[in-house]
Amino acid sequence: SGGQSGDSETRHQGVVVADLSAIADRIRSGIEVVNDPWPHGTLDDFFPQDVFADLVSGLDSMKWDNVAREVRKAKALPESVSEVINDASINEAIRERHEFTGGKPQVEIVWRNVPLAPHCDRKDKLWNGQVYLAGDPKGTELFDAAGKLVRVIEWKPNRLACWTIPPNKEKHAAPASKGRFVLLWWILKTR
Repeated sequence: SGGQSGDSETRHQGVVVADLSAIADRIRSGIEVVNDPWPHGTLDDFFPQDVFADLVSGLDSMKWDNVAREVRKAKALPESVSEVINDASINEAIRERHEFTGGKPQVEIVWRNVPLAPHCDRKDKLWNGQVYLAGDPKGTELFDAAGKLVRVIEWKPNRLACWTIPPNKEKHAAPASKGRFVLLWWILKTR
């Protein structure tokens, strides 16, 4: 073998390029969009297992900014996570699957130890995604425009829960949980 590693995988910022293509393909074929109370879906095992394991194992050593009482935001993302979130083919797959165009991704990792009350998404968002990381949370609640609880997206580590931004007064919430770690990912309107 004389110095050959035998590793024929192409890596970009630590993520196997084939994994990025596989994620995009899974988004296109694996997210079943449900329209009630507004278009949303889930995709289990979103990150490749090695990326997810590195992300979760590094949560305790991340540097955090205090945003509010019992809420913190990570100061920086691991490179492998940033690579996945900013990959053009993955973002294009999201746009195709959820039937919208344009926008720019933005992401942050948040820890909360308090509930997030039902609220409407900001109007500068086209799409909202959450990758559940760790903790003892209760999932995400989806409410119709009248405020009636319609669906609960069950918490499962490495699950992407996502939706296009509802046009009316539909809301979502994160009920009481113990140390909810979640990667929040938006595609924002560009001006």
